[in-house]
Amino acid sequence: MKKEKVLIILSGLTGSGKTQTLNSVICKLMEVYPKANYEFVGETKTINCADTPIRGDRRVVFSNVGNSKKNVGIATAGDNGKEVKNAMDLFDKHHCDIVICATKVVISTEKGSLSAMQQEIIKRMHDTQIIPLFKIMFIREKAQHQSYVGNDEFIKDVILNQLVTFI
Repeated sequence: MKKEKVLIILSGLTGSGKTQTLNSVICKLMEVYPKANYEFVGETKTINCADTPIRGDRRVVFSNVGNSKKNVGIATAGDNGKEVKNAMDLFDKHHCDIVICATKVVISTEKGSLSAMQQEIIKRMHDTQIIPLFKIMFIREKAQHQSYVGNDEFIKDVILNQLVTFI
């Protein structure tokens, strides 16, 4: 049976750069598919792709992406169950064929976003292809402070390559 929808989940620890990576994906889609319509959903209505890094959570729906005219939703927030539900609303309320969302890695909690994401996966697995990705965070010691260096470009490329497969 061919799955009708696609859910790409980017999970990682708090501070690993999930939001920054997905914001970069939003900017890349705006660049690669200039004819696609897009709409910001929720409170954040803009993105400044010139910022480095691009900060702030947002939800965006791209309509008519690629030759297949798919709807793609991206939700950068995912640190709690409410944000995971908002991401899933991109499927339900905004008729997205593909949803890319973040979720925090949470261990042993009934209220964490991983628990909410697990419930969504179980509920949707009959008609949705699930693609899990994990955001790795490396800590580099510098003098008296730490800086975080992630695999942003690699993960962004993996997400974009997956999108090309489905649109």
